[in-house]
Amino acid sequence: MSTQKLYHLNNQEDLKCLQSHDKEPLSSEQIADVEGPPDNDPLIITELLKVKDVVRQNNLEIIDDREMLSGGSFGPLFKLKARDLTSNQEIFIVERTFTERKDIERRFCSIEVDTSWRKDSEPRYEIRNNQDNHKDRLIIDYLYNEAQALKELQKIKGIPKFYGAVYDDLNGSILEEYIDGSDLSMLFSRKDVSEVSIIEILEKVKKFILKLRKPALFIMIPVGAQ
Repeated sequence: MSTQKLYHLNNQEDLKCLQSHDKEPLSSEQIADVEGPPDNDPLIITELLKVKDVVRQNNLEIIDDREMLSGGSFGPLFKLKARDLTSNQEIFIVERTFTERKDIERRFCSIEVDTSWRKDSEPRYEIRNNQDNHKDRLIIDYLYNEAQALKELQKIKGIPKFYGAVYDDLNGSILEEYIDGSDLSMLFSRKDVSEVSIIEILEKVKKFILKLRKPALFIMIPVGAQ
């Protein structure tokens, strides 16, 4: 891990970056916004214009409106149609949004009494009192962690291609390849899928998981990828 950077927030607190290859840290104003009371409309999703800008960096162009796939723990999932500007081929992208849900999230954890983040996701920042160098609380950034996991696992078959992330404080979107498949839990109730087929699918999923050298939290495993 690279040297941890320390940023001055205000007269009482500093912000330490805990993860290597980190992007620009949150400002004191951004932290106050994320840590504050819920907004009137907490499900505002990423601006489509920002999504288009990130996708264009991969030589792709969005050519249709968002199509909602489903809800999610952090926000809705969308399907986007795009065109490869090199081959003119049409592809589909999944946009996984990370919205501001302060009523269900625990992005801020007290260091002294709350260590349950260890079962959830690695913290991104540490806030400390600069008067007595006392560690105060941790900040978990699920969006950032998801993007880093996808980047590290790109060479493994079955991991969707990563097209980038759109950041807005701790909110934003992950853009990844759309892989057509079925929800694993739905297979057990389908009459056209035999017990032998289910066992074979579970064996493929098992082999896929064993290829992961590091835990990749919150990554969906599309059965169709195998």
